[in-house]
Amino acid sequence: MHYIQISGVTVTRDDVRAGVATLRDGTWGVMVRQPLARDGNPLAHMDYHAAARAEIAAHPEARIAPGSHREPTAHVKTAVIRYLEEVLA
Repeated sequence: MHYIQISGVTVTRDDVRAGVATLRDGTWGVMVRQPLARDGNPLAHMDYHAAARAEIAAHPEARIAPGSHREPTAHVKTAVIRYLEEVLA
């Protein structure tokens, strides 16, 4: 089996695919760690803020305004999904 290092966590491609599906689910709003942890995905332990920063640094056009406490936007979650999809590509 082939393992991948993502933001401090060792995972399989299946873990990454499952993580993307979980994050795309939409029932958890802007959250990243909580839905992954609920599903028992090891990506719940990754430094997802670092992954989001790396994705936005590499692709500034991916930047989304962070919103506010009352009206949050999924800028980190969206960047993490893009990052994970690039890992799978």
